[in-house]
Amino acid sequence: MALDPDYFFYSDGTISLTNGSDIATGTFTAWDPAVLPFDFVYPNDGTAGMSVIKEVLGMNQIRLAKPWSGPTLTDVPYFMVRWTKHTDPKVYALRLSDYLTRLKAIPENIEEIGGQVAADAAAVASALTTITQAASDVDANRQAVDVAAAAIDAAQVTTLEARDEAVAARDVAVSAAGSTQSLWDSRAAAQAADIPAPVQYLRTAGYAAVGDGGGALYKRLGAAPSSPTARHFQSADGAWWDLAEVQVNPRMLGAKGDNATNDTAAFNALPSGNVLISPGTYRLRGFVPKSGTTYQAPRGNVTLVQDADASPIVSLAAGTQNITFDGIDFIGRPTSSSGACVILDNNAATYRNKIVWRNCSFDNFGGMALVLGGLKGGEILACRFTRTAQLNTPSGATSYPAIWISDASAGNYTATSDLLIQGCSFEDMYWSGIYACGIRIRIVDNSFRATRESTIFINPNALKVSVVGNTIDGTTMQNISASGVEVGGNYITVVGNTITNCGAFGVSVQDTQFFNVSGNVLSFNRYGVGIISTSSAQPPRYGAVKDNTITNSSDYGLYIYKVGTGGLITDCDLSDNHITTSVVRNIYLDRASGLISDAVAIARNDAASKATVTARANLGTLGTGTGKVIASFPFRPSLLRIHSVNPGAANRSSQGTVTVDAIGGLTQRSNAITENGWSINGGAIVLPSLLDVTVTAINYNTGTGNWDVIASITTNAGVGFWTDFTAHP
Repeated sequence: MALDPDYFFYSDGTISLTNGSDIATGTFTAWDPAVLPFDFVYPNDGTAGMSVIKEVLGMNQIRLAKPWSGPTLTDVPYFMVRWTKHTDPKVYALRLSDYLTRLKAIPENIEEIGGQVAADAAAVASALTTITQAASDVDANRQAVDVAAAAIDAAQVTTLEARDEAVAARDVAVSAAGSTQSLWDSRAAAQAADIPAPVQYLRTAGYAAVGDGGGALYKRLGAAPSSPTARHFQSADGAWWDLAEVQVNPRMLGAKGDNATNDTAAFNALPSGNVLISPGTYRLRGFVPKSGTTYQAPRGNVTLVQDADASPIVSLAAGTQNITFDGIDFIGRPTSSSGACVILDNNAATYRNKIVWRNCSFDNFGGMALVLGGLKGGEILACRFTRTAQLNTPSGATSYPAIWISDASAGNYTATSDLLIQGCSFEDMYWSGIYACGIRIRIVDNSFRATRESTIFINPNALKVSVVGNTIDGTTMQNISASGVEVGGNYITVVGNTITNCGAFGVSVQDTQFFNVSGNVLSFNRYGVGIISTSSAQPPRYGAVKDNTITNSSDYGLYIYKVGTGGLITDCDLSDNHITTSVVRNIYLDRASGLISDAVAIARNDAASKATVTARANLGTLGTGTGKVIASFPFRPSLLRIHSVNPGAANRSSQGTVTVDAIGGLTQRSNAITENGWSINGGAIVLPSLLDVTVTAINYNTGTGNWDVIASITTNAGVGFWTDFTAHP
């Protein structure tokens, strides 16, 4: 304790107080009897307030005169100040009386108790030697037990070896005895034997030879099976036998797994349930799995090889369901463009339901790996696809992706639905990775590298397709395009993907309605995101391109344009993207006249390093007169460029001057630049005389939040030109 009699100061340990509570607790304190009622306590060296002590409850607890009103404090320093009246001699007398009372509570026989404690300690010390000796004896006994256990283990090994030798001798004897026993070298040997009627079960050591993996247990049947299969055989005495194994593998049914023999018949004879396939390389042609069955490679090293051109490895029968392939490698034939691993038609009457591929690989197919035209509810999980469509690399060839979902050519666009493709890897595809034309298709957390066509292609008839969290790297131009994700259809989501090094677009949205392209990272593509209108019947609308990061595009970051008779793009939000370091333009609006409606927002896009928006209006050939072009920009423009294209050499010598006025906040350039041979000096644009261009208005449109640039253009007869508005924020 640190009670200073000169200053009445106490500060041992720390104190904790809770706002609204009258109880204070101490840590490493001795408040009883050092502290008295009416003393003062100051937590935190007095910076948090002061309180009066009402009652000392123990060594580390006191009650305050009123609840603590300061902040809750935990284990903080403190000091206590003695109430001055405690220095009165009467008070000291009372304290002395209290101490005496406490001393009386000490037992009178304390010396006797001390002596007894000393005697007990001596007894414990004398017993310690005995305890130590006992521990030593226990350790010695334990060592003896270990030696005995080792001897028992050695004897057991000898016994097991003797048993194995006896079993081997018995098997030799059984083989020699033939028909009088129930153990056989092979199924063929049992089939050639007369087996006595009392034998109800027999076991073979192999199918064709001892140790070939086809050994199995068989049971006698009371009559011939109605439809004998590879699981049955008839012995020479006329009895029929059936496999009695809980786990049946293909080798028990005659499969060799030698990568030379066609093992399809053995696989087709497999029962339903959980099938564990023995390691091997099995050549198959049209294997028909059974409903409710999992085909699993328990230790890996199971390969199913396409046995013939134009024939799939697996043929799922109409109406089959609840089938899983787990841990199996599928190898195709690079010489066949039509023989996939699985080919499903999309006849609505023959849907397959709930088919799963998990931890499988698909490699070396001349065409596609999976053709899923009539699948309802399927999963492709953690699978690997490599080297598909090897016979379809020339320009003009039919598109062969690794996974083809539905069959647009048959007109049944939603034949496949509720399919999940997740956690898969696609590498070195000679065409696309995934072609999706179904409904409720989810493509999630996959990786794609080195494809030679649009990596994920969504057909214009697809519905409710989600492309989320994928990584796409390296899509090169082969025939049609080379986008990371090529979006068609309706209700399409492309969110949170990382897309790099694509020969065309990172993401292209073409004639799509109800789309969401958000939160993607797009870098080193030719274009970041493209919004494309090719159809006047269904141009892009009701969509969003937001919160994307678009960097290092070799042409444009955000490219919005129409082709041919494309219609008006409406009701879209193309805002809040981070677009930088595009080589040509960060944002480009091609043929903006008649392309984008006032319902389209292109606002708050961070495009600081090359912040240009070009609105191109294709006016064609005008007669003599005045034409008007309106271009809207979502930010305040500071420069407007207007120039013609190919006015003709004869017209270049005659020039006219167009004055660009500072209307509606337009800031003129003070420095002179040259544009296609025409000078722009402090706002005066020198153009061929056959064109007279006047900016008539640059106004802020409160309805759309855009700046509208209106230019009147007068031409001579028969002159074709276009205008190029470029705005710098």
